Amino acid sequence: MNKSEYYLDIALTVAKKSTCLKKHYGAVIVNTPKSKEEILPHLNGYKGAVYTVDARAISVETLGKYFPNSPMLAAAVAVSGVMDQDDFIREMRASYQHKFAKKPEVIAGNMKALTLTYTALKNDIAKVGKLSA
Repeated sequence: MNKSEYYLDIALTVAKKSTCLKKHYGAVIVNTPKSKEEILPHLNGYKGAVYTVDARAISVETLGKYFPNSPMLAAAVAVSGVMDQDDFIREMRASYQHKFAKKPEVIAGNMKALTLTYTALKNDIAKVGKLSA
């Protein structure tokens, strides 16, 4: 079992044991290369929206290493609809420029990771809709 499968197994175990009423509402975002259809049987009857994003593949492609933070943050913002995509991208660019002022390649990689994540989730969000919409 690799590290990704290990963490997915933990998430699925927690989901199976959940008795929370929220399991019928909201959304679950899973960092996995697996599809929503592969994950659903493991979610113990969860009725809310399920999104999958391969943050590993996105971060390795854009940053050269496994840094899932930016893709997972973009997924949470995209799914929740808490911010307009353009506003989010602009705010994150400003944040990265401040944090990584001397590392333009890190800024570029993170910006690409955000955009790729939005693109990866676009069809699923269009089908289900944003949570705050």
